[in-house]
Amino acid sequence: MVTATAVAAVGAAGMGARLGIAVELPAFLGLVLFGIALAIADIRSRRLPDVMVAALTLSGLALLGVTAIIHHDVSSLLRAIFAAGVTSGALLVLALLWPSELGFGDVKFGGVLAFYLGWLGWPQVILGVATGFLVAAVVAVGLLLTGRRTLRDDLPLGPFLMLGAWITIVSRWPS
Repeated sequence: MVTATAVAAVGAAGMGARLGIAVELPAFLGLVLFGIALAIADIRSRRLPDVMVAALTLSGLALLGVTAIIHHDVSSLLRAIFAAGVTSGALLVLALLWPSELGFGDVKFGGVLAFYLGWLGWPQVILGVATGFLVAAVVAVGLLLTGRRTLRDDLPLGPFLMLGAWITIVSRWPS
């Protein structure tokens, strides 16, 4: 529990440093908190609970919807929604092609993460999702080389998708 608290503190501090005092900060802090809870659930049970993904989705829609109204910026909201749909569709294709490697929870969670990344822009969507897969691949190879995992072992993707999104948002690149 102490580790989760520390990760949440670092995650929230990174978002705060990146966004500053901004109207969208509560949405992105919610992303950190729900994202960490979902990552922990995925590590423990190899599941991303629908109720948690739905709560993250609805809170993001509500908070970024209000932000869009305040800033008179419907285009960012529409881009975020479109990014979520495109990313979910791409992940769904991968899940159907390789069902033992990618679950439907990953598809839904990836889509929600793309929603938040899409609020920032298309480059962030691409970089965030790609970074998640890249970090997962590096960790998987490391676990294989050290003998801590075999090719038959599962590796939850949710934590890596969350980490890729967080790195992309906090790094401010591309901006």
